[in-house]
Amino acid sequence: MQPLTKAQFSAFFPEYLGSHKRYNVHVSAPEAMATASYGDFKNTFNYSLVDGAKKKAVLKNFETAYHSDLKGPEGTEYIKKERDGFRTIAFLQPNIKRYTIEFIYKSRFRLFLEGSEHPDVLWSYIKKEDLQKLDSY
Repeated sequence: MQPLTKAQFSAFFPEYLGSHKRYNVHVSAPEAMATASYGDFKNTFNYSLVDGAKKKAVLKNFETAYHSDLKGPEGTEYIKKERDGFRTIAFLQPNIKRYTIEFIYKSRFRLFLEGSEHPDVLWSYIKKEDLQKLDSY
């Protein structure tokens, strides 16, 4: 199984997350990772995709975290919850209005979405048709 190419990583990210337009995609092929930035410089959303084809630790780390009792700094919270059949981990930092949600797709890809909106809203930006782009890899 080969990791995604730069072109395959770039093709994954939608043009918009909700009403937030994509303005950048950074691909690090050696790290088998890519991040797309959405919104603007005052209100940025980062959507990251990590390919675990050659780095199984990426997937194992998620599973370990999901089954652990996670504790963050004071004023933060972790929420582990199943959403649409996916186990997710959300990290809430309400004091600075930053939230992250992450999950594993097809036992290969680890996805993160980080932004200023609550994890339930962030999750609504993750579309089945975008995820299905990864099905052929």
